[in-house]
Amino acid sequence: MLFQIHPGTDVFESGCSRPRTFGTSIPESDAPHVTQGSPLSSNSNVVRDTSEAKEPLPQPSEPGPVPTRAFTKDLRDHPAYRADVDGLRALAIIPVLLFHAFPTVVPGGFVGVDIFFVISGFLISSIIFRGLQRERFSFAGFYANRIKRIFPALLLVLGVCAVFGWFSLLPDEYAQLGKHILGGAGYVENLVLRREAGYFDTSSFLKPLMHLWSLGIEEQFYLTYPLLLWAVWRLRGNLLAVIVPLVLISFSLNVWQVRTDAVSSFFLPQTRFWELWIGGALAYLDIFRPDVGRRFTGSWADFASRVPVQKQTSPSGAIVPNILSIVGMVLIGGRCCGCANRRFRDGGRCFPFVAPRY
Repeated sequence: MLFQIHPGTDVFESGCSRPRTFGTSIPESDAPHVTQGSPLSSNSNVVRDTSEAKEPLPQPSEPGPVPTRAFTKDLRDHPAYRADVDGLRALAIIPVLLFHAFPTVVPGGFVGVDIFFVISGFLISSIIFRGLQRERFSFAGFYANRIKRIFPALLLVLGVCAVFGWFSLLPDEYAQLGKHILGGAGYVENLVLRREAGYFDTSSFLKPLMHLWSLGIEEQFYLTYPLLLWAVWRLRGNLLAVIVPLVLISFSLNVWQVRTDAVSSFFLPQTRFWELWIGGALAYLDIFRPDVGRRFTGSWADFASRVPVQKQTSPSGAIVPNILSIVGMVLIGGRCCGCANRRFRDGGRCFPFVAPRY
């Protein structure tokens, strides 16, 4: 019998019907025999046997590295979130706010600025050290991140002050405000304030952008510090051996100038960089020499682990850092509130205290 298949169906004229199933094969016992030249040989509706070997489909190749911008690479070297650093930031900003609100109650609240400098030096140095260690540091990425982080808030503050001053200040006062706006935008506000200091200077309470002096010192620090570390790293020098002498030189200059010209010592970068370099030294020990911290706390941790306690709420290795943190908080509190003595006030600013890692 000649089997015929009508177009669009899988029903054979012999009365044997089968639902169309695409992608499956018909057993050889049930499939019609097709000879060369028969009508079925050219029929496109014949269900072909799929059991024949097929060429394997090419597997998609693994995607290559996605090109990233320089500042994106720099972000990968940023340190992870640390609660202890956030706590130190709170300890730094609260005394400054209390000093501005109640200067007689917290006369030494400005020590918070010193703490901020140490924190800034620690974080920036950590980013640079990790970038150099992984061969990914780039100046373009570093400065692009600084601009993206600082400029949006800075431009907002400068713009609001400019608009407010246009409607509320006299022409001479607005001209002075414009000078400070340019100084803040160019990161030289500390130098502008230093030149204005004197007997006929306007009160600091009437300078809305005076707080930008610390930002100016930080940005001036960033202009030379990354280049210095990069050069020492390329020459295979010891980074700590370079940072420590710089700390001693800047600190000695600060101690000498704070007694001869306190205003210059307050505003000039060379007498402030030692605080940022201290943060850099701490970052070096944290990244390249973590064994130093372990050796410092190791014997205390072993002793604490032998103390019989029913329920230990924290690891024994955290006891010593926590004790040092409490001592640091007490020293900071005493520095903020115990500054009535002139002698203590002159020398006390030279020793900002940083609580260690929790």
